[in-house]
Amino acid sequence: MLTVFLYQLFGPADPRIALALFPLAALGGLIQGLGQAKVDIGLVRAALVPFALFLVVLGHLIGRSTFAPRELGVLVAAAGIVWPIAVTPESRACSSRRPCSSAWSPRAF
Repeated sequence: MLTVFLYQLFGPADPRIALALFPLAALGGLIQGLGQAKVDIGLVRAALVPFALFLVVLGHLIGRSTFAPRELGVLVAAAGIVWPIAVTPESRACSSRRPCSSAWSPRAF
């Protein structure tokens, strides 16, 4: 429902690119739902990829719209780029001296 609203709101800025919101929202929701149903943190984290792409596309559309500030579009697109890095504990804990572990632990959050 939110995706349809965003398409109607920002679709006039670039209708072809705005269509990309639909598969990204559906794919992200499907992956996240499967991850939560199976209690698999890896799948829940994998849902960040389509969500990040969704934010980048939305930021582009906000930046091209005539009624929203361009700076807001830049910030939303930047959030799409930074979001997966900021919320994935391994990305912050990895270094050349301390390799990333593939196992998830409750203390990672």
